[in-house]
Amino acid sequence: MHGPLAAAKAALVQGSYSFVITLGMTLMLEASYRALSKLTGWYHISAAVSVVICCAPVFIGSWMINVAAGTPEVFRTVVLGYIIGTVYSSTYVTGLLKHRRKIARAAKTNN
Repeated sequence: MHGPLAAAKAALVQGSYSFVITLGMTLMLEASYRALSKLTGWYHISAAVSVVICCAPVFIGSWMINVAAGTPEVFRTVVLGYIIGTVYSSTYVTGLLKHRRKIARAAKTNN
């Protein structure tokens, strides 16, 4: 509807941003989960809060970058990334929770 040049520009912006931000988001998820878990001892709450702490700035940044780039229909451009980012983040911290449980079980077995 907006032409192939606008579509290519939106795809380039979104693809590049997604690649860079996934690595950063993963590092942020690990750091925030580990810090909150040590601070509070509440592992499930730490996991949920870590997802919110990491997704909020990433999603806001994604919106702002697409607006700055002049991407038409920003919401339609970023909404799938928001969904995938939330699923990815939730799955990742669930993996961290499982890893923590595995280590805790091993420690109990060794004692």
